[in-house]
Amino acid sequence: MPEIEKRFPILTGRENTAFCGSSSGGLQAYYTVMSHPDKFCMAGVFSPTFPILYTKNVIRWTKETVGEIKPFIYIYSGANDRMEQEICESTKAVVEAISEFYPKEKLKVNILPDQPHHESAWAMIFKDLLHLFLTRREAF
Repeated sequence: MPEIEKRFPILTGRENTAFCGSSSGGLQAYYTVMSHPDKFCMAGVFSPTFPILYTKNVIRWTKETVGEIKPFIYIYSGANDRMEQEICESTKAVVEAISEFYPKEKLKVNILPDQPHHESAWAMIFKDLLHLFLTRREAF
């Protein structure tokens, strides 16, 4: 972050900063943004590999970590192949658990059962996420 802020000072600040990733990068985006909501207004969490850390651990960690500042979380999963089906089940469990305390307007869930664990699916979803970020980031 310090290097990016030094190179692009006009675009710094929480309202101009999002973190996105897919698969293990989706997991990292989730943890990074939830850990540093003062630095990121939004996370793009595509096909997050929550099962690697066990879904119940992700849920527990989230409940313990989330504070007053809540970034916008865009969570996507497909379900068209074996890996993505497992990720989808875990994603749904995490979303259900955090929906108990996370503001509805700060959480977008996009489940597309016919999509695989693949860059083609993430590229399609990224357009929607980017549009949301560019048009609504002040509200996040």
